[in-house]
Amino acid sequence: MQYTFPGEDKLIETMKMLFGDDASACESANTFDTTFSASFVNAEGDNVASCEADIQFASYAGAAFSMLPADVASEFIADGEISSVAKDNLYEVMNIFSALLMNDNTPHLKLKALTDETVDIASTPEEKCYTLTVPGYGEGHVRFNVI
Repeated sequence: MQYTFPGEDKLIETMKMLFGDDASACESANTFDTTFSASFVNAEGDNVASCEADIQFASYAGAAFSMLPADVASEFIADGEISSVAKDNLYEVMNIFSALLMNDNTPHLKLKALTDETVDIASTPEEKCYTLTVPGYGEGHVRFNVI
């Protein structure tokens, strides 16, 4: 595995930076349906990592990042889709998450796209799932896939 999974401490630190001191993260089981996938590419343009999110995390993170009310995020969840503004905000969150996959010894990677389709990784990835809490909104899930 060339890239690294974020440790809980680093993920919690990032969540708190984005959403406030009550944000949290913990490793969890892989038991959610993917709604959005962020693809991360290396210098050659190969998909080498991804971060998949369920509708709950996409809604809560997308709404919270622009300070939309929690009931708007709940409407996104009920509708099964988020607004273009919330999707743009989720893109920024995923861009910040890209730094969690690198360390001093890994090549640089960058966010290529955020899509509602599963990302095809260059080779068989390893995965790790987390439950993330966005304060004032609720819990959602993400799955990091890395090679």
